[in-house]
Amino acid sequence: MLSDHNESCISVIVTVRNEETTIRRCIDSLVDQSLSKNLYEIIVVDGRSTDNTYKIVNDMVSNSPVCISLIEQEGTGISCARNTGIKHSKGSIIVFIDGDAFADRGCLESYTKCFNDPKIGYAWGPVIIGNPQNLVAKLLYGTYYSLLGAHGANIAYTRVALEKADFFDEVFTGRGDENVLNLKIAHLGYLSKKCSAAVVYHELPTSVLSFLRIRYADGVSARKIYNKYLMDDEKKSFDTRFSIKVMVTFVSVLFLAYSFCVDIILFGSIFFLTSTALVLIYRHLGASIDDLNPIYLLLSVYLVTLGHVAYLLGEFSFLIKRGIN
Repeated sequence: MLSDHNESCISVIVTVRNEETTIRRCIDSLVDQSLSKNLYEIIVVDGRSTDNTYKIVNDMVSNSPVCISLIEQEGTGISCARNTGIKHSKGSIIVFIDGDAFADRGCLESYTKCFNDPKIGYAWGPVIIGNPQNLVAKLLYGTYYSLLGAHGANIAYTRVALEKADFFDEVFTGRGDENVLNLKIAHLGYLSKKCSAAVVYHELPTSVLSFLRIRYADGVSARKIYNKYLMDDEKKSFDTRFSIKVMVTFVSVLFLAYSFCVDIILFGSIFFLTSTALVLIYRHLGASIDDLNPIYLLLSVYLVTLGHVAYLLGEFSFLIKRGIN
């Protein structure tokens, strides 16, 4: 049994809502960790699931060699769910993993080694595609998800940093609640660290429309974070990046449209050069594209580029609504 706020243990918090098809695999992967069973606990926070998620987890509690707690979420929203888990946790390191993800066997042990400096407030590990059999998910992983940094599906914090940052902001609604917390922790002077061996596999979007909706929502959330949490120098940097993205997107679309109308051969040449440049850029950034054939590679590049456009539209939507109000 874990004692209150055990300095040597990890608390793994899994927030769920209607995850009956994936939650068993998620918990099994956490129970099967290489870390000693008495050094960590699993806390499942259920957000009022209407399927069999609660029953599945409840049935696993009594037979598990690891301490598993099943808690009903307090309040609404992902930030409230995560704070509920923290409230009931005992570990000095708090790890978050999604209910539709599953962890590599060495994930938690890797996190214990990552927090080797008291200046580190949070760490994160790679999020690998968990449903590679789906073509859309595979395309999205190649040039987008494989490049993501700190991601809410696989991230860990020290309890000290969480307490000093006053936990997740429950007023913030939308995607990117971990980005808000990471900003608050960084503003306190803490460092962050990538823990490459702390691998988690995650179910990725299986339709183009769902991905575009996610990226649109990301754009809206980015502007919410900009207004409330960024410092002046961070806002200047954000504005510069935003201006560059808008200019590049606008000029590229305008140039391609013009060339298509004027000369199809010119259009084909520009399309080829643009595609080659994008592929080289993604490869330079370290995208996982080696297992994609040329056609899939182009589809992946342009699908993710379309996602960037959806992100910008999300930002513009927020700015327009804010201007009207």
